[in-house]
Amino acid sequence: MKGLLYKDFIHLRKFLLAGLFLIVFSLVGVWIFLNRLGEKDFAYGFIVSASTHWLTLITAYFAFQRDERNKWNVYVLSFPVDKRLLVRSRYLFLSCILLTGNLLGFSLSGFSYGFTQEVFLEHCGMIGLTLLLLSAFLPAAYRKGSQDAIWILVLCYILLNVFDLIFGLIGRNTEILLLLNTLVFHQAPVFGLFFALLLFWGSYFLSCKVLETSDVS
Repeated sequence: MKGLLYKDFIHLRKFLLAGLFLIVFSLVGVWIFLNRLGEKDFAYGFIVSASTHWLTLITAYFAFQRDERNKWNVYVLSFPVDKRLLVRSRYLFLSCILLTGNLLGFSLSGFSYGFTQEVFLEHCGMIGLTLLLLSAFLPAAYRKGSQDAIWILVLCYILLNVFDLIFGLIGRNTEILLLLNTLVFHQAPVFGLFFALLLFWGSYFLSCKVLETSDVS
């Protein structure tokens, strides 16, 4: 397991360092720009979490693309390695990126605005969205490869945005939904995160099943 995690890190370290540089550069740029305007109240922590969202998804794509280009799965499976271990290491690697970035983002938001319920819900929603999209992408990548899986990821992203738009339009024009939003859906990011965690866990077993029952090429 440690060797597989180290392999992913070594192969993608330049990309991860470039992503980290861009996040820091963006934060510094926004801070300078807002200070020139006299604005000091800005959600820097949410920028970190949103950047981590994209960094995790893009890392997942490039990790599979690199493995496919180098025929890594064919090579590693010539050794007595459990296929479930391969899947587990990839899920764990991406989870570490996601959790590390969001922990930094949540800490930055907390120190800026206080560790309030609103801050917690915002970051829960971002983590849940990332896990939801990974749950769709990873099994598809093991089954069809990164080139086809990326279109599934794009489709899921579009559908989620359409659903959010439709729900927002209905919610603004329906008193019942406005009441439900106040009583229940205000906590939707927490329920969404719980659902995304279950889906992510289920996608792990699906990915294991796909890799075990398909030819690796």
